[in-house]
Amino acid sequence: MSEDLQISYACPHYLRYERVGLQNSIYIIPASPINGEGLVVIRRDGVVLEPQGNYREATITTPNVSPFRVRSTSNVLTITTTEGYSNTITLPSKIYKSKTLISEIQSQIGAIIVEETTSKALRFSDRKLGIGFTLTGSLLKALGFKKQKQVIKTKKSTPAWGLVSRLNGHDIQFKSRLEPEGLLEISYTTEKRYCRRCGGTGVENDFRFGTDGDIQKIQDTDLLYQNIAKTLLTEIGSNPYHAWYGSNANRLIGKKNNASVGVALRMSVQQALDKLQKIQQDLKRVQYLSQEERLMSVQSVEVSTLNNNATALLCNVVVRSGANRQVSVNIVFEVPGSISLDGSLT
Repeated sequence: MSEDLQISYACPHYLRYERVGLQNSIYIIPASPINGEGLVVIRRDGVVLEPQGNYREATITTPNVSPFRVRSTSNVLTITTTEGYSNTITLPSKIYKSKTLISEIQSQIGAIIVEETTSKALRFSDRKLGIGFTLTGSLLKALGFKKQKQVIKTKKSTPAWGLVSRLNGHDIQFKSRLEPEGLLEISYTTEKRYCRRCGGTGVENDFRFGTDGDIQKIQDTDLLYQNIAKTLLTEIGSNPYHAWYGSNANRLIGKKNNASVGVALRMSVQQALDKLQKIQQDLKRVQYLSQEERLMSVQSVEVSTLNNNATALLCNVVVRSGANRQVSVNIVFEVPGSISLDGSLT
């Protein structure tokens, strides 16, 4: 069984990391209309801008450093968040190293993160969740605070955003002014007809890599489909090592579109497929070819104009594989090039 690098995929119409600018400090108008908010991602200098807005970290560091002497008169701590969470803990009286004290507090309070600083102090943080919190209780004295109430506030660093309607889709609007700084990029889905990833064809011609890191390959019926498309899309003589490979279909585009052009295109396609069939016959002498990837016969080659466009011809090729399976390949030959459209395997 032979295989090849897979170069054609069904396009997801998901445009990634498109560089954009701000209009009036609140609007982002992408190159293609957004068709839904489910996969919309906005980044500024690589940092994701959340739909609800981003927050600066609410944090406070203890004045005292390890070890901490906790007495019976300084062992109570209450943490209350702006989201309504509240919990009070009472610690045993003893001398704590910073890591031990962190473990005691963190095991009983999960809403706030407690970490050790390089100086062995304790650092309380909301991890940029935008919740804010208040520390009260006698333990604050052991931690070095002069007051037994510390209010740690958070603040938005970027405004919230949402989608607003535009012709055939949506744009992005921030709820308030976004500072015009850094590199803005967006990822989003669009409709097939507006997709710049596949040019509206539904087929993305590119390499992809699997979860194991290896480039994805193709075989059997899919390989036959790809071999036919590659043969017809390759201009004959363009490969210096195999000048005979390909077709001259692209050379016909731009000429006056009449019956003779259609006949010439069908002949070119038929000749290219005959060469592909001969290549496979020679190849099977030294390499095993599966029945699914073998081109056994060409059933039809049909040529028609595309949407009354005189510079574009649609070529539909139907072949039958060695496994007696019908394979249909649709290709548009147009100025300045050619594209492979969605084919059907039936």
